[in-house]
Amino acid sequence: MAPVIRDRPAGNATETRRPVRRRGASPPIARTHIREERAIAFMICLAAPLYLALRDGGLGDVVREEAAIALFWATALALSFRALPRARLAPRGRLIVLTGSLVVLWCALSLLWTESAERSFSELTRDVSLVGVPILCLLALNRDTWTAAAAGLSAAAVGVCALSVLTRLAPELIYEARLDSLAGEYRLSYPLDYWNAIACWGAITAVGAVGWSVHLKDHFIRGLALAVVPLAGTVVYLTYSRGGILASAIGALAVIYMSRSRLVALVHVGVATALTAAAVVVIRGHPAIADGTGGEGAPFVALALIAACVAAAVVARWTRSGRLERMQVPRHLARIALGAAAITIVIAFVVIANRVDGQSFDSGGGQLVAEDPATRLTSLAGSRDELWGSALGAFESDPLTGLGPGTFDLWWLREDPDREAVRDAHSLALETLGERGLFGLLLLAMFLVALLLGASAARRASRRSVEAGAVTALTCAFVVFAVQSMIDWMWESTAVSVLGLASAGIVCAGLGVSRKRALPSVWVRIALVLTAVGVGLIQIPPLVSDQRLLASQSAASIGDDETAQRTADDAVTAQPFAASPYAWRANLALRSGDLDAARADVVNAVEREPTNPSHLFLLARIEVERGDDEAARDAFDMIAALSPAFADVARELELEIGELDRAASRTP
Repeated sequence: MAPVIRDRPAGNATETRRPVRRRGASPPIARTHIREERAIAFMICLAAPLYLALRDGGLGDVVREEAAIALFWATALALSFRALPRARLAPRGRLIVLTGSLVVLWCALSLLWTESAERSFSELTRDVSLVGVPILCLLALNRDTWTAAAAGLSAAAVGVCALSVLTRLAPELIYEARLDSLAGEYRLSYPLDYWNAIACWGAITAVGAVGWSVHLKDHFIRGLALAVVPLAGTVVYLTYSRGGILASAIGALAVIYMSRSRLVALVHVGVATALTAAAVVVIRGHPAIADGTGGEGAPFVALALIAACVAAAVVARWTRSGRLERMQVPRHLARIALGAAAITIVIAFVVIANRVDGQSFDSGGGQLVAEDPATRLTSLAGSRDELWGSALGAFESDPLTGLGPGTFDLWWLREDPDREAVRDAHSLALETLGERGLFGLLLLAMFLVALLLGASAARRASRRSVEAGAVTALTCAFVVFAVQSMIDWMWESTAVSVLGLASAGIVCAGLGVSRKRALPSVWVRIALVLTAVGVGLIQIPPLVSDQRLLASQSAASIGDDETAQRTADDAVTAQPFAASPYAWRANLALRSGDLDAARADVVNAVEREPTNPSHLFLLARIEVERGDDEAARDAFDMIAALSPAFADVARELELEIGELDRAASRTP
């Protein structure tokens, strides 16, 4: 049989071949889809922090609850239509989910023993919202989109810093009602409504910008990143926040440690610090800007800031073009130097802070006010020692379970009725220890460490320079947030917490084990959807109650008693286990003269918060006005049982009321 001869093209003939695609590269349609996903990730991570920041930093519970409902129900919808998750979770991601779930579970269990179900339930909604932030990042991002999300988050941080400085230089840009409330406020707080919160935000921005600038190869973007640092550093200075400066210093050390080229990082940190100091010198030469009393000298300060930013950009371009990153510092020398620098920072912070006027950390009092507002940076005067000591006392009273989440202020007042009312212990660790016990603190530490371990793993896995820059910037931003949370109440500033926790969550999202989406089973998907829906649902009772309570108080302030009563009834109905709606409705009834209704409501409030002195004092007042001396004495006995300090107060009030009654009986 003759062989079959097939025609083959000649060597010089034109051949039609398939385009060669690199291994692992995506086809054109897939690349277009990835670009769209990156744009969406960028915009969401830009818009969410900006929204919270412009709503007073999310300090109010209503803003946080509204945002949580929108976010988690959108997540439930995306899970239902298989838009999420975008990648299979890596083992470190599963650890984050596990530890975060344990934090929430322990808070939920505390409802069984807490001193206030209302306050602990509010903390439960907060925990679910904030712990959910990095978990949502793990669900919504993958290796293709996480760097775009990191860029969006960083852009939001820069935007808030720019707005903050701009409103100090040109305060007339703020609408009039807000301008009146900021008059004479020498510490920069806009737009987060708390100076230490905006200081933490500025520190996160500055540290993150340095992290980006060390690794980016594009000259323009690299210079733009370092140019942000003097702007963010100015924000930190104008808050006169000692914690913000300390967190910035520790964050700078973290950037140097994590950077691929520690020498370049050291140069960038040093130059940015020097340029920020130069801008601060100009600010100090214009007291109106430094004190927040006006805009005199704003053009000179603006020019100084622009010059500092331009100089920083030039240095960043030079370190790239000069190939400075090729010069490596031996690892053991770098570790020794960074350790010595950390110790030096702590020692300097303590020594310098105790130098001025012999004032020290335990000198008591509130914030230090002087002719020069920067004086407070050289003193540790304040009430932190009392707050932290009180939190430790709460822990000693119940080491295992604590008082219950959100109840620190009740313990604080029980120790001394004459103290200024506070809500938090100004330390996430110590407040958690006092409110949730040793086990609660351990779970919180496990969650934060899990985030840090995930970020560290992402740093080792990063290959491209942009990935290394994103990991360094966002991991160090998370470190800044964690450090300042230990010495202030950053957890309650929703905008700052979202910025810090999302930084770690975005970095950990880059640890997905593959680019292919791994859709979970039907039962797992159903469980995820129900969880997301449930997280939104538990926000509704406190949200409705808070909204109606605020509406009732607003109506009462203008004399609209009918609306005030109706909305107060709605607040009670929305959250029947809460004490504050009953207490407010008792005040309305007392004002209208309905003493029986007032007594019924305040008794309900006392049953729900038996250790809240304000409810007990209101009950005693109502019983006195009702003329029931025996019931009034019982109320005073309940006040005296709170603590020895309240026993003295109760006896004094009881004696005063007795004298008034005797005087009234002698009157013809």
